[in-house]
Parts: sequence; C-alpha cells; structure tokens
Amino acid sequence: MAFPFITSKTIIKIFLLFPILIFFLLSLSNGDEAANTTNEVTNIGAIIDVSSRIGKEEKIAMEIAAENFNNNHSKTHKLFLYFQDPGQDPLQVVSAADELIKEKKVQVILGMNKWEEAALVAAVGNKANVPVISFAAPAITPPMMQQRWPFLIQMANNDSAHIECIAEIVRAYNWKRVIAVYEDDAYGSDSGMLSLLSGALQKFDSEIEYCFLLPPVSSLSNAGGFVLDKLLELQKNTQSRVFIVLQSSMPMVSHLFREAKKVGLVGRESAWIIPESVTSVLDSVNNSVISSMEGALGIKTYYSNAKGYDQLDFWTPESGFSENLVMNKSTEKIAGRLAGPVKRSPKGWAMPTKQKPLIIGVPGRTSFEKFVKVDYSQTPFKYDGWCIEVFEKVRENLSYSLPYKFVPYDGNYPDLVYNVYNKTYDAVVGDITILANRTQSVQFTQPYAASGLSMVVPAKPEGSPWLFFKPFTWNMWGATGIILIYTMLIVWFLEHQFNPAFSGPLKNQIGSTLWFTFSTLFSAQSEKVYSNLTRVVVVVWLFVVLILTSSYTASLSSMLTVLRLQPVEDIEWLKSSNSKVGCDGDSFVMSYLQNVLGFNPSNIIKVTTESDYKGHFENKSIAAAFLELPYEKVFINKYCKGYTTSAATYRFGGFGFVFQKGSPIARDFSEAILRLSEAGILEDLEQKCLTPSHQGSSTPSPTSVWNKAVGLAKYFYNGEISTALERAPSLSHTPDLEDHWSSSRWEEVSTSDIPDNIIQASPPAEIELSSS
Repeated sequence: MAFPFITSKTIIKIFLLFPILIFFLLSLSNGDEAANTTNEVTNIGAIIDVSSRIGKEEKIAMEIAAENFNNNHSKTHKLFLYFQDPGQDPLQVVSAADELIKEKKVQVILGMNKWEEAALVAAVGNKANVPVISFAAPAITPPMMQQRWPFLIQMANNDSAHIECIAEIVRAYNWKRVIAVYEDDAYGSDSGMLSLLSGALQKFDSEIEYCFLLPPVSSLSNAGGFVLDKLLELQKNTQSRVFIVLQSSMPMVSHLFREAKKVGLVGRESAWIIPESVTSVLDSVNNSVISSMEGALGIKTYYSNAKGYDQLDFWTPESGFSENLVMNKSTEKIAGRLAGPVKRSPKGWAMPTKQKPLIIGVPGRTSFEKFVKVDYSQTPFKYDGWCIEVFEKVRENLSYSLPYKFVPYDGNYPDLVYNVYNKTYDAVVGDITILANRTQSVQFTQPYAASGLSMVVPAKPEGSPWLFFKPFTWNMWGATGIILIYTMLIVWFLEHQFNPAFSGPLKNQIGSTLWFTFSTLFSAQSEKVYSNLTRVVVVVWLFVVLILTSSYTASLSSMLTVLRLQPVEDIEWLKSSNSKVGCDGDSFVMSYLQNVLGFNPSNIIKVTTESDYKGHFENKSIAAAFLELPYEKVFINKYCKGYTTSAATYRFGGFGFVFQKGSPIARDFSEAILRLSEAGILEDLEQKCLTPSHQGSSTPSPTSVWNKAVGLAKYFYNGEISTALERAPSLSHTPDLEDHWSSSRWEEVSTSDIPDNIIQASPPAEIELSSS
C-alpha cells in the first residue's frame, strides 16, 4: 500500500476488486453446491454514508462493479446490493446491520469508513456468522483482534505507515514542535492517531505542543466564526507553526484554511500537513479553497496511474524519501508524496517581526557587571556587558533579521530561566549556565564560554625573616644541636691531648672543636685529626650532615616554590571546620553547594557584588568563595596579588543563550556561535571585555625567577657583559641589565639552553686525615 492523490477513477478501480473477493468468500462457504445451483443470488449489504462524497463514490463503484459482474462474469450467479445509510448516529450502524442480516438476508456486509463503526458491525456479524468487510482500519491494531472479530476482514491498512511518513517529514525539516489538528467525530475520539503521532515524533526528538480539537462541523451554526476564534487563541498561546491535520471532513478543512489564511497562519513560516482523507477529494473543491491551502503538504497512497498536484517526493518505510519510486510488480509498497507548491522551507515557528519582536529577558542585577549591566538611569534602559556583546555578534552573523526587545528581570537566575518555559519571555540573554535540569524545560544554544566551579581563597603572605627555620620542626632543630654538641665533645676528648690544633687554653680548645664540627656542614677543613677513633666519629658525623642538608634543602625548596592555600586546605576541610564560604545568592551555586557538595546552609554567605567578595575576605567573614570560571577570571585579574584559586573540579555545560523548546532560532544561534568560535572572534571578545589587562600586580613565580636567573647566568657567560670586576666596577655600566631582567623573554629560558661547562658541582667538603 502507499500514499498520493487518488482520483475517483482510482477509487472505482479499487472497488472493482470487491465482487471478486466476495465471490471467492462465498465459494469457500458454499462449495460445489454454489457451483451447481442455477440463478443463485448473493445478497450483499453495504453500510455507507451516502451524504459524503466518499460515500457517493463508493455507492457508484459498487453498483458499477455488481452490474459488471452480473452481465459479464456469471449467468447463473447474481449479486444483489442493499444499501443502508446510518448517518452520523453510531446507534444507527448497529440497527442497519441487524436489518440487513435479519430482513434482507445478506450474506456479507461491507462499508464502514470509520473504525468505530466497523467494530460495532463486526460484533453483530460475529453473532450471525456473517462476514464483515471494512473499508477502515484502527490506527493501532488491537491485541487479539482475530479472536475478538473472527468474521472481520479489513480492506485497509492501519495508520502507522501514514503517521511514520508524517514524522519523517517533520524530521526532514528539523521541526521540533508541532500542533495536532483533528475534528471530533460522533464517537468522541481521535481513533488513536494522536497517540501514534506522539510516539513517532519522539523518535526524532520532536513533540506535540498543542492539540487543536474541533467539534463536528455539523454541530456548529457558524463554523467559520468558531474556527477563527480558536485560531486567534492558538496564535496567542503557541509558538509552533507546524500544523498536522490528523482527521477532518472537507467542509471543516475549508473553514480551517480560509480562516487561517486571514490571520497569517498559512504561508511564510507556517507549514501544514494534510491527511489522505483530505487530499483524496481536493479535485472536487473550488479554487478559493485550493488557493487558501497553497503550500500545504499532502500525503496519499501512491498508484502508478494516479494523478494530482506537484509531486515533490516519495517515501517508503524501507528507503525513506526518494525522488523516484521503483515499485515491485508483485508487492505493493508504502509510499508518501508531498503536495506543493513549496518555494522555500518554512521554519515552522512564530518568527519575530518589528510589530512583534523577540522578547528577551536580561538579568537585572548581577554580581559581576562586566558580564551584564543594566543602566536604569537612561531612557530607554541601556544594556551593556560581555554577554550582550556576544549576543550582538551572533545576531549579526545570522542570515536573517531578528527584531528584539530587552526586558530586565530583577530576580534570581532559576526564575529567569523558568520564565522562558512559561512563555513570559521568548529568550534569555546573560550569564546563564547550562545545567541538565534546565535543559528539560528550555532549549540552550551551543555554549559560548566554558564554565566550572572554582574555589578562591586568600594567598599565603609572602616573606618571613624566620622562613629558614621552618623546614625543620623545633624538635628536629633540638636533636640536631644535641648531635652537634655530642660530636664536638667526642672530637675534643679524642684530639685535645695529641693534636696541636686542639691544644692550648680550655677556651681555645672549645672554640677550635666547635668550629671544626660546625664548619664541616659547609666546607673543607685544614685541621688534621690524629686518632683513628676521631676519624670514625667524623665519618658518622658527615653521613648525618649529608642527610640533614639534603632534607633541609628539599623542604626549603618546596616552601619557596609551592604557593600554599592559607588557611584553607580543601573543601572537606571547609565543611569539617564549619568555615563560612561565599557565593552568588541569585545563581544555582548556592543550591549546588548545599545539595551536591554538602555544605551547611548556615555556613553559606550570599554575596551580591564583586567588591563584596574582597570585603568579606578582608573582615574574615568568609574563608573561601565559590565562583564559576568566567567570574574567577575577572576576580583574579583584578585582585591577583592577594588571592589564589583551586582547579575547577566540577565542570558545567558553559554559558549559553536560552530559548523556548523547539525554537529554530536556537539552532541558528548555535551555528553562528560555532562559526564565531572557529574564527577566534569570541576569544578576542572575551579578552577585550573580561581581562583587558592585568590590573593586579602579581609576584613572579618561583619558576620564572629561576628561569630568569639561568638566563642572566647565560647572559654573563656568553660575554655579553664583561665579568671582570675591574672592567665592571658598578652595575651602572651594564647596558640595559634591568631591562633584560624584567623582560618577558627570560621566561623562555630553560636549563637545556645552558652550556654543559657552566654547570659544575661545588667541590666536596674535604678533611685532611693524617696518620698518627
């Protein structure tokens, strides 16, 4: 089976098959008896709404088919037709079936263009053992259908392929939200098509935004006025402009398109998809209705001799869309066809205009004004900041004009995002972080800045006259002193009687021994020792000295090169010590600190402005501040001397612009952001707006100091400055030495640039040992 334009000739062709099928069924039931009987008459009942066009065509087709069979195919077997018109009353369908079976003695019943009617007639046929041939099928095949209606034969497929074709069209045009339109019938249902459409759209990440339900046209005294009021209400409350007509009568469709065109919902950015029940009868409506439907997409079953409006494409479940359809002669396929004309792809969305611009919410108060700043002193309000400039750059990069209007919002960020979901705003521009829970209700663009949570703490004060004592604890210093004195006493005891260097007055002996023992820490000695026991003691002492000096040097180097966080160690230390921390009270960070990181709410201080962070640090009211990465860059750039940061352990989705779910503008913005990012424009804009220059004066890092020292040594070694003291009595004669020291080019020097012969080990401590 398949879908395009079916004319009345095609319908007649289909119904020519029905008598053959009926005769086949009757032959199976009657066997040879039917074949030997002369002038056998088969009564056929038909339940058809002859007031509708399709019903009239079906009646004519059946009469032609029966007449053709009686005159040309059988002289001994005749077909006799009995028609019943139940109208729009479901109860009349059951009565009509009973009358055909009991009074007309029909042997088969066919017709029923609604599944609800077919199900009722099938139940009657079950009781009388009369086959029922239905022209309708359920949207979703019920379970145990054959067991429930064993005498029911369906001459139509269910609507699953039809709905799949519609969903493929929605995917092809990248529409994310649609409006389902259907006319209610006497049974008060959508025949399951709404559920089927919803499931098919979900496969492509699309959804039904609104169900536009219309009552039966026969129940309305002023159908045009009613439809107009409903369309105006829909236009006000929805953003999607993709209309999918699931089921509707042709009179209702005529009113629908005529009124939709009046209010601007046909053409431009709107898209309409109409079902086979409508496209099948388009050749019978007047030109005014056709003109109001211009650009609509129609879906119909395809037959090789079918004719209709402009063919745009074919669709099959196996191969999807294709311009040419290859049909298997032995097997019919499902095919879909789009009816035009369509000059361009509609966005399927209520695009902003000068009369109705895009309403954009902007944070009215921010902690860091470099991102978003609203100047309320000017009329109209002036909007400035990095986020605003990024928005303008992106808007300029679009392929179309985008009228907009900024509206300040004096509230917190979660509520601002929610106002896009409830359609107070069409979009939000600002420093909005992309979070998983927010993406469930709104649509974000691609991030234009990275984001993560960083901890800012005061830096450890630099410089201390007692810093050289800190590598060892006081206990270690005491133990070292005791070992030194002990070694001194042993050396004096063993040497003062034989060694002239340790003889003389007691005062000189103590001084010489102390000097000998202490000076072995740094240099070679000229004093000789005579006792072998003294030599053993000195060797042990030198081994201890080696361990002490190595440990001291390593510990002191670590202190000088590693900038420690003071007094904060890490997040766990903050929580265990009940230290106060600061964060932006209007952002999600406060709830994140409580719910994810586990901070006590009473220990979280709300900070409203950038300068307040510095104030809280100075008066010791907070031990650390938690900022997102872009804010941390601005803060450290301004107060770089007194603060340091930890690595951003917790990463987020970045900063993005917020739009309503399904908005094609969000997709266009994302593409523009990627183009600007690839061109380096966003990075340049970030440097210009957020970190134009290093406002704070930071102390050179130990690594840079070392590299500069190495570079300066290389400078001297290469002879660029005379190293002879007599040739350079003062630094005033060294050209541009200070400039070279402060120049950033020293940062690039590494130890690999130094000639091997400039780095030599210091001569080892040497003790002259003489034999006794």
